[in-house]
Amino acid sequence: MLILSRQRELSDSTTDDIRNRIASTIQSASLPDSNLTKDERTVLKRLLTDKDIIVLPADKGRVAVVMDKTIMTKRTYLLTTNRPMKYLN
Repeated sequence: MLILSRQRELSDSTTDDIRNRIASTIQSASLPDSNLTKDERTVLKRLLTDKDIIVLPADKGRVAVVMDKTIMTKRTYLLTTNRPMKYLN
């Protein structure tokens, strides 16, 4: 709310100048260089196109989680069947 009240206090020429500077900054910005090597990008593309592997973003951090569908299928089966389970100490 404070920003809106301060914005109303500025003249039209000042607000236009600020908008133009912001637009200019955004237009001149460039993407950062990739932190992956060429080989890593190739492997990642292969993983993404493989239908038996699922690549998901992790909950925290800048990492990816790679999970095999057979593991997920087995885990789902174990969790949904009414088989007796053995508790481990």
